[in-house]
Amino acid sequence: MNKLLLKLAITATAGSLLSLNPVVAQVSPTTRKAARVRITQGPEVELSKSFLTIITWTSNNPGGSQP
Repeated sequence: MNKLLLKLAITATAGSLLSLNPVVAQVSPTTRKAARVRITQGPEVELSKSFLTIITWTSNNPGGSQP
């Protein structure tokens, strides 16, 4: 049973990695930045290990960090 779950998890992970579309993440340079940045989704712990934690969130600023 554990081998079946492991194979299923590996297949699901590989499938999700292969189906990513990097073009969706691209933002046009002409996209206006939000006047007031706020978190719209999250924060959520994406990965937690004894040596690493990745926290993700989504904001209303499609242009990313301001220079």
